[in-house]
Amino acid sequence: MKLKMKLRGKLICIILFPVLLLGVAVMQLSKVTVSNVLVDKLDTSLSATAVSVTNTLKYAGVGDYGVNDAGELVKGDFNLSKNVGFADRIKEESGVEVSIFYGDKRYVTTITDENGNRAAGETISGEIKEHVLDGGESYFVEQVEVAGKQYLAYCTPLFNEGSSTPVGMVIAAIGQEHVD
Repeated sequence: MKLKMKLRGKLICIILFPVLLLGVAVMQLSKVTVSNVLVDKLDTSLSATAVSVTNTLKYAGVGDYGVNDAGELVKGDFNLSKNVGFADRIKEESGVEVSIFYGDKRYVTTITDENGNRAAGETISGEIKEHVLDGGESYFVEQVEVAGKQYLAYCTPLFNEGSSTPVGMVIAAIGQEHVD
């Protein structure tokens, strides 16, 4: 009788262990698949936002992008640094953060630090700079830190009229917590 119980227990363990292991593996695979699908959707959404902002900026003012004597980003006679309301509205409506760079420096942004100060003045480097500012191509990055927080970001170059050399970029970003 005791031998029968030991055998039954061993058989149950032999059968249940692989089933449990398979269940854990399926759950992990499902999590990775869902995460990948979500990242692809966010890439598309952030791309649309960045391209829309870039296209809107084409009509913001007549002239080239630049920095005025007060250190503010302008496009022709239109002061982008003093008119961040359009970016704030995009964030309010979509939850997407928007930043505008001239060169590698962030001048306009909806991203704030823990004290509520805008993260303007930060510079960008590394692969984003290589792809967007040096290479003139749009670029999606799954992890970039801004003001101490991790983001997924889609970056697209800004060009002056008639030029093929980027003078800055627009970044649309969403917090990493939306994926985790």
